[in-house]
Amino acid sequence: MSGYPLPAEQDTRVEEPIPPFDRRGTYPHPPYASRKDLTREEILALFGYQDIGLPEHHWDCCLSSERHQDCFVINRALRDEPFLASLSPHDKNLFWQLRDLLDSAILKSTLSEDVWVIKGLGDPGWVSGMSETEVIADPGYGSFSLHPGVARQYAGYNPDNERVFLTRSVLRGTPALYMDAKEQEVLLPRDIRYAIQEIIHSPAGEFLPDDEALVYILTAL
Repeated sequence: MSGYPLPAEQDTRVEEPIPPFDRRGTYPHPPYASRKDLTREEILALFGYQDIGLPEHHWDCCLSSERHQDCFVINRALRDEPFLASLSPHDKNLFWQLRDLLDSAILKSTLSEDVWVIKGLGDPGWVSGMSETEVIADPGYGSFSLHPGVARQYAGYNPDNERVFLTRSVLRGTPALYMDAKEQEVLLPRDIRYAIQEIIHSPAGEFLPDDEALVYILTAL
């Protein structure tokens, strides 16, 4: 396992089988869980990022037993330096472990074909006012979906009552990890810079059946 070991009295990992379902029964067995090229720690870190709900003693591989929204917490720590600085030394160590494990798992993963992925922005305000050719830098991991209907569930509205989305192509062979069939989620590496290639205002019935949409088409730099 990569660096940042925990103090011995806090390292409570036990070697138990990785559960095929989370305790809420809401996710099927994720495809990465049976991959032989990923280590046990990498698989558990992906479970933690996905917030599947591992038993308490597994969370030391993720961020902490007190934090149960690790995908939010780890991306916030990557995107918000004051928040990272506010974490306890114990949680900072766990954050660094989880970050390194996610990095290594994604770098071992590629998609077998070219795909378009899409992301609904829950807080569209941070792209408000951006124009074509502007650059977006994201220090966090990119959680996208292959299905617009899934992305719609997460897309908030801008002041013009349009749901806001980011979309981009991912070329075959690009580091990217397919997370699950339920949300058809694709996890992209952190620290990607994008140029806004095009901005499309789409009326209801065109991009989405019932909603107007504002779609930012991105190109990775």
